[in-house]
Amino acid sequence: MSSEVINLIQGQDAKVFTNRVATVKTKQAQQQQTISSDTQIPLITIASANTTGKKGVIRGTASDNVGVAEITASGQPVSFDAAGNFQYQTFVPTGGKDIVIEVTDVAGLTSKQTVSLARKAG
Repeated sequence: MSSEVINLIQGQDAKVFTNRVATVKTKQAQQQQTISSDTQIPLITIASANTTGKKGVIRGTASDNVGVAEITASGQPVSFDAAGNFQYQTFVPTGGKDIVIEVTDVAGLTSKQTVSLARKAG
C-alpha cells in the first residue's frame, strides 16, 4: 500500500515526502542507537518526605539521559510530569514505613532509592 501512495505523489511533492520520510527514519535510528548504547541509570532526587498524622507524602524528581519511562513506589505506578516531578501519598502505620522508589528509563535500566516515613505518636 505504501508504494501505491508514493506512486501517486509526483514532482516536487514526491521529493518533499521522501525527504520527510528519510528525516523521520534518521531520527528513529538515532534514538534507537542512543537507547541501545545507554549505560547510565536514572537519577532519583527526593525533595521531601513528610508525614502528617497517618498520611505520608514523598515528592521528588526522576531524570535520565534518554528519558524516564516509569516510576513506581513499592511496586505501585506513580504519575510524573514531563520534567520528571512526582508525588506519592500513602498511609503510614504507627511503626513507620519504608517506600522503595524505582525509576526505569526507556532503555530498561533502573535505579532504586528507599525512603523512610515515620509516624509521630499521638
